Amino acid sequence: MTTIDIAADTATRSRAGLVRRIVVVAVFLTWLGPFTMDAYSPGFPSIAREFGVGDWAVQLTLTASLAGLVLGQLLGAPLADRFGRRGPLIGSLVVFLIATLACALAPHIAFLIVARLFQGVAAAIGVSTSRTLGRDVLERRRLAPFFSQLAAITSIAPVVGPLVGSALMNAGGSWRWIFAMIGALGFVVLVVVVLALPETHPDRIDRSLAPAEREVPSDVSTGGHGKVRTLLGQRAVLASALAIGLSSGALLSYLAGTSILLQDRYGLSATQYAVVFALNAVGLLIAAQVNARLVRRIRPGVVATAAAGALAADGLALVVAFAAAAPLGVILGMLAVVVMCAGFLGSNVIAIGMSVDRHAGSTASAILGVAQYSFGALSAPLVGLGAAAVVPSQAWLVAGYGAATVVAVVVVGGRAFRDRLAPSGR
Repeated sequence: MTTIDIAADTATRSRAGLVRRIVVVAVFLTWLGPFTMDAYSPGFPSIAREFGVGDWAVQLTLTASLAGLVLGQLLGAPLADRFGRRGPLIGSLVVFLIATLACALAPHIAFLIVARLFQGVAAAIGVSTSRTLGRDVLERRRLAPFFSQLAAITSIAPVVGPLVGSALMNAGGSWRWIFAMIGALGFVVLVVVVLALPETHPDRIDRSLAPAEREVPSDVSTGGHGKVRTLLGQRAVLASALAIGLSSGALLSYLAGTSILLQDRYGLSATQYAVVFALNAVGLLIAAQVNARLVRRIRPGVVATAAAGALAADGLALVVAFAAAAPLGVILGMLAVVVMCAGFLGSNVIAIGMSVDRHAGSTASAILGVAQYSFGALSAPLVGLGAAAVVPSQAWLVAGYGAATVVAVVVVGGRAFRDRLAPSGR
């Protein structure tokens, strides 16, 4: 073996090691999102009783977190471009810990709402960075499998959070203990980032570790708002932003309304509600694993388009099922389909939206993140207002978001969306 061969082999192994470390860090960072949103959901009725407020007020704590997740995306992109990935991420995790402590000690509902806003801002930088890290070190054709595997690994996060939250409350604790648990997770993530994450900014990463592919200078020919306009001018990126936002709106409508729906209308206990989450997470895991195999042979855009159609059809069927007073088992099955469709859509849509020049990765991630959580922030209060109706508002929202997602990928994106990424191969 020549010196050149040895150097090439060493670089390949180093790059493989970097990718593994990025996956570990990205998993922990991605967990912050669902834990921040979902883990305290079994405590919604308890929060309402303790503070003497209605369900709509409790839903505002979720809305505040989602609003923070939007603002955090806007803050994270310029910070990551200017100071790199590592420094801003560590700072945001420190803020996350402080905000989570404030949530646990909240003396009234208004304080909790404000604390949740700051918690969401801090968590958003971590979630956005996890996407950017993948683009920093991977070729475009590897993005869909990467995000699919990431979704598979993190699919248990929406289960573990409510399960632990329910266990804490059933053990005699309160919803405040749930925030203490979230804070413990935040501390673990901070330690992992400090110990395992190198700097991966395209201008600072070792060239031997960077992906070998042609860049797209037109994606980064301008900065700031100009870069955003340039990316949104691409039909595939615009369709991806709309699709991730609309499909996330459908999923957040399910998450925001199911706790009250299942516990108050159908009489499920906090533990039974957490079990429902567990079964749905199995569906999400299956969707992620199947998607990772599908995109080896089928374009991610084609898979996402089919999933959008399935989401729209399921949403309409859900409205009919509620109107016809269908049994709980039927309702739960349809809600599980919502989760699975979101799983197929999310990985592929994010991969398409992130398939830009690496220097535009943080901006693309911010665009996707803002879209993703903006629709969710709009959904939460609407779900709370219509929770007692015969056909709850969450069913109408799922149906509407599903139909709009089809329009986004078929009409707005069209062929540019479907053909943006080729199958990854084996």
